[in-house]
Amino acid sequence: MKKSLSSLRFFFSFLVFLGHLGLTKVSVGHAFFIILSGFILMYVYENRLIYETITKREFFIKRLIRVYPLHLITLILSIFFVINEINNNFLIFISKFLVNFFLVQAFIPFNEVYFSFNGVSWNVSVLLFCYFIFPFIVPLLSRINLRKFTYFIIAVVIIIFTLMLFVPLKFHHALFYISPFLRVLDFIFGIYLFKVSQFYLKREYNHDVMEIISLLLFFIFFILANLFPDNFLPFAYSIYFWIPLGALILIFNDEKGIISNKIFKKPIFISLGALSYPFYMWHQLFIRFFERFDFNLSKSGRLIFLFFICLILTLIISYLYNLIEKKYLNKLIKI
Repeated sequence: MKKSLSSLRFFFSFLVFLGHLGLTKVSVGHAFFIILSGFILMYVYENRLIYETITKREFFIKRLIRVYPLHLITLILSIFFVINEINNNFLIFISKFLVNFFLVQAFIPFNEVYFSFNGVSWNVSVLLFCYFIFPFIVPLLSRINLRKFTYFIIAVVIIIFTLMLFVPLKFHHALFYISPFLRVLDFIFGIYLFKVSQFYLKREYNHDVMEIISLLLFFIFFILANLFPDNFLPFAYSIYFWIPLGALILIFNDEKGIISNKIFKKPIFISLGALSYPFYMWHQLFIRFFERFDFNLSKSGRLIFLFFICLILTLIISYLYNLIEKKYLNKLIKI
């Protein structure tokens, strides 16, 4: 992955962290992860899958090795937080554990299921579904020209927008925020962005200015959605952020501006980018553990304490896991 996009991925992991501390009302990190995955996988694997230098099975195993070990570790550790459920209903407990074990929880439209155990892993469930279908849709999406692909994306936006207007409120979160069947459209949008990037590959523009504009555009969208969540949801679950997220990915992918080519390539940002996935998977476990105590602090003092203790511990454990991943898992991926 390009260093600038990897750095952005950590930034969005951090936004998810802030959301779970209650500091933001609308989450955008998950949409970014899914869109970026579509973009990056098309960049890395399009020709390899089309010309069969890698099989569908090899591709899926590589992606599974990348995400599953940490999911399994955090799943087992998260039992600590739900152990009392065994006494309440053992069968339900085992059922929830199994759907999490097999990473299919996002297909179950009940928040007590898709947010069970390590709640953030629902996003991994969605990504695994995207990984599964990716080798099958690449030949089709690779052949389609950009104009037709654009018409398809516009049609998708219209359909999702219409559904959001008419689907009852109680189904919004499970359907538009969680469901892999709709989230896969974010993934396809990421593939579309890659096609756009190839079309405009040789276009010249002021990269410094465009990077700043794309960041400002994102923050305007993000701040407005968080100031007025009732007005922007459920659209802010996905399609509302497609334009600012798409602009960020396309512009920072070029790595020609001062932010992407200078700042984001500094060692600290490269290191943080490498920690984005473990940071995402670990952070909520620390938050859930420490929020059980009040520490005899005021509300604001407790929040500040939670922020720093969870941030520091998550970074430490993410760094340690990353060392293990580099030593053992990366070797398996290269086999």
